[in-house]
Amino acid sequence: MANEICQKLEIFYDVTLLFSGTSYPTAKIFFPKVCQIKLALMEWLNSSNPIIHQMAASMVLKFDKYWGVISGVMAIGIVLDPRYKIDLLDYFFPQIYGDQSDYEIEKVKILFKDLVREYEINMKGKKLVSSCQNPNINICQSVDGRKDAWRRDFAKHQIAKKSEPSNYKLELDYYLEEPTLPDSDEEFDILVWWKANGLKYPILQMIARDFLAIPISTVASESSFSTGGRFLTPHRSRLQPDTLEALMCVQDWLWTDIEGN
Repeated sequence: MANEICQKLEIFYDVTLLFSGTSYPTAKIFFPKVCQIKLALMEWLNSSNPIIHQMAASMVLKFDKYWGVISGVMAIGIVLDPRYKIDLLDYFFPQIYGDQSDYEIEKVKILFKDLVREYEINMKGKKLVSSCQNPNINICQSVDGRKDAWRRDFAKHQIAKKSEPSNYKLELDYYLEEPTLPDSDEEFDILVWWKANGLKYPILQMIARDFLAIPISTVASESSFSTGGRFLTPHRSRLQPDTLEALMCVQDWLWTDIEGN
């Protein structure tokens, strides 16, 4: 029994090492790993062994509690990976949701489109404010203060128009229409890819910058606070922030050299 339970919990061990390792992954890697856990739990629920079944039932309750909250965010993270996009949803969701898979995939698409529109409106609003505050750009006013007033009103009209539902294509539509990149065994740096394609997909680049930085665990921050506690003690509490930062960084560098050797 112990051997069987250990074999089943191996997936949690591997995923935990990945999520809480020293080289923290971007959010794109969370979705397939969590989907694998979901499928494993579903399989264990059908086990003829009552102990395995009971263990899985308890774990599924806890898993579903969090899955309902973060599944959309993780799905967006994987759609931002040009190697997978919607294709990975088409692979995992039918196994997880069955007949409801099309509905769940459509929910992710709607969530992503709403997100793109929100970022688009914010970006255009910032550009308009920046233009109006820049005296070298004659968008909001001309020499007599009235001649180019229509430009200001027209810019506001454009922003309002973009916020309304319409048939125009979003950046997301063009991005999804392009073929996916080949998924090779080589390490793919998604941050470099989005940096290089920022001119082509400026709004999606901003979304990638925000979403791919979302951590799936608080282990990293908790570890930092724990490390800081070893330097700041009741008897040594007047270290300057720069000094404390230097001590913590030096420790990491030393451990990196030791592990490298």
